[in-house]
Amino acid sequence: MNDFTAKAIKKYFSFYYKNFNYEIKDLPKRELAFSYFEGSSMMRHLSFNLQNELKKSLHENPPRHFYYSSAYYDNPASEDLNSTWVGADLIFDIDADHIKGSENLRKREMLELVKEEVNKLSKMLMEDFGIEENRMELVFSGSRGYHIHVYDIFTDLNTFQRREIVDYITGRCLDKINLNRNSMWNQRIKIEERILVEEIKSLFSSNPKAKEIEFLGHKFRKNRYFPTNDDLKIINQLAVEKAKSKYGSAIDEPVTIDVHRLIRTPMSLHGKTGFIVKLLKFSELEEFDPFSDAIPKEFTEVDLRVKITKKFPKDFQDEEGFYEEGIQKLKLHEALYLALNDALEFLE
Repeated sequence: MNDFTAKAIKKYFSFYYKNFNYEIKDLPKRELAFSYFEGSSMMRHLSFNLQNELKKSLHENPPRHFYYSSAYYDNPASEDLNSTWVGADLIFDIDADHIKGSENLRKREMLELVKEEVNKLSKMLMEDFGIEENRMELVFSGSRGYHIHVYDIFTDLNTFQRREIVDYITGRCLDKINLNRNSMWNQRIKIEERILVEEIKSLFSSNPKAKEIEFLGHKFRKNRYFPTNDDLKIINQLAVEKAKSKYGSAIDEPVTIDVHRLIRTPMSLHGKTGFIVKLLKFSELEEFDPFSDAIPKEFTEVDLRVKITKKFPKDFQDEEGFYEEGIQKLKLHEALYLALNDALEFLE
């Protein structure tokens, strides 16, 4: 990225932050961190007492990346944060990087796949943990995933206790302990056991002469008493793995476990896409399209003459295609997206 392009992006980010009105919960108790367009280091241990002071700073010197701490501190500007720690929100990050097979998908398809994991997670938080929706915030990360912030409860949990929550949500707990027979996980496993039994029975029905069939790597013999106790042991093992995959959520585990975690500030701009780190209602997730709904409206109304410096996927389009190298006109939001990915230079 050349200097002119960096200055242009900074100008547009400044324009956006002029109207930044997101109220950060307990702002004076949070550590803030900025990465600027000049240099690659991050400025940490920053704090603001007033929202207007923060807004003024963002407008006058807009950061490329803007984070705040999940933790609350008596003195967030201290170099020794452990000594002033008073609690932390419970935060979950679901990113495409943690979902098998997403690396082979276009960005649009990848983000739709991430939504499935978000739905599984939010359902488990509400049903298993009894967390009310008004205690949570759902946030598009601005790039490859979503965050869920849980406020006011669990704030005093330490790293080890948060690890137990992670183990439960991922289903890893099923490998460590025997859960109560009435637990939600055991109910899910029983559902999967019944489905598996019916699938095996249907295979026997469609192959009446078969004495034995192979199913998911295991052999089952035809028996008038099917399933036998031995069959049920195998079916239970299969059901546990299916339940983990079907109901467990692929979260970025260190984000949840870390009691000092920095997370992207909701409604800030993402420094690799120019998208808003958009705050959403859970009911909006299904229809949410980051390539239109996470773009500042003012960025869609400006056309610019730019130079595309390398072939780059047309992620804004439904159909697969590429921006080709050369000088052309683009909407500002598209130009920012490419420039922040080192594929474009501003000319005006």
